[in-house]
Amino acid sequence: PKVDARKLQEVLTKDEQYIPILRKAHDLFSEYGKQNDLHINCQKQVHDLISEFEKHSSQAQSQKAYIPRNPGKNGFCDFTLDQNHSAQGITLSHGNKSCYLQEAGYCFRTVLGNAPMTSGIYYWEIHADPRTENELKIGVSSERSFNLNTAFCDYDFGWAFYGLGQLRHGNNSSGPKFGKAFKNSGILGICLDMNKGTLGFSLNGEFLGAAFVDERLKKGPFWIAVSLLHKAGFQLVCGKALPPCFPKQHLLQKSK
Repeated sequence: PKVDARKLQEVLTKDEQYIPILRKAHDLFSEYGKQNDLHINCQKQVHDLISEFEKHSSQAQSQKAYIPRNPGKNGFCDFTLDQNHSAQGITLSHGNKSCYLQEAGYCFRTVLGNAPMTSGIYYWEIHADPRTENELKIGVSSERSFNLNTAFCDYDFGWAFYGLGQLRHGNNSSGPKFGKAFKNSGILGICLDMNKGTLGFSLNGEFLGAAFVDERLKKGPFWIAVSLLHKAGFQLVCGKALPPCFPKQHLLQKSK
């Protein structure tokens, strides 16, 4: 049978549990291209993989549809960092509320929150680690299945404040100026308002503004996301109400 490798990859990567199958399929496709004794066997195995996936694909899509609702109310949320969605080299501690990266290289590494944000308003804080030598990229991601050894905001599914006093969204090298510098001291407040589609920030109790206004920010799920570079860390603080420095347009509308 004729195999559409690109289509198979697109379908398989929609759910994390099929990544091992994707890797196996990739290996088999490599063998498939060689006109040797493995040709027929590999062709059959690839066909069997497709059949197996088709049998389970409806179940996989159903599982994705059942992301638990986790509405934000008055900004309150209770998240930790996710050990299973943390790049190599990042060490989590204090109940997965703190993390630190220390390495010789200069590649951004990403860590995500453990639970999705699905509706309403969420507020959390990033408390600086005085050991930090390189600015963080801080915000939200609508995806979890990507290379965590990159910055989440390099992609179109990531929205971030970069501690240099800039924004990043779908770009790994440039973005508009925003706010003030944030690196190894202070408290950065973050508010995702999924009612209005905004992502706003504050620094040490001063509202910096709505960094992003985007209809896509109304449609979850989203995960807390932070990218670290070389030597950097932070503490995640949740469980607080939206502070008064955020203007009224960021206050909670009753979650549906």
